Amino acid sequence: MESASITVTDKDGLHLRVAGAIARAVQSYDARVLLSCNGCRMVEGNSVMQLLVLGAPQGARVVITAEGPDERAAVQAVSDILIHGAGI
Repeated sequence: MESASITVTDKDGLHLRVAGAIARAVQSYDARVLLSCNGCRMVEGNSVMQLLVLGAPQGARVVITAEGPDERAAVQAVSDILIHGAGI
């Protein structure tokens, strides 16, 4: 199991474009990826709707957890999107 904790820096928080980028990235890895915001509910990283329900605003701590053969790469990809935005 691999995990990382990232602070959401986008002024709009985890919005639709970022959620879509995360879901697309997660679907390309052989790993189950879960995200939680400020220690609350865990959501599937491959679902745009679940990511939006997470409601992570700017400044929120998001914990990314992955399990599977590609867990390290999946966590890194999601971390990069949260840090740099959906335009990476």
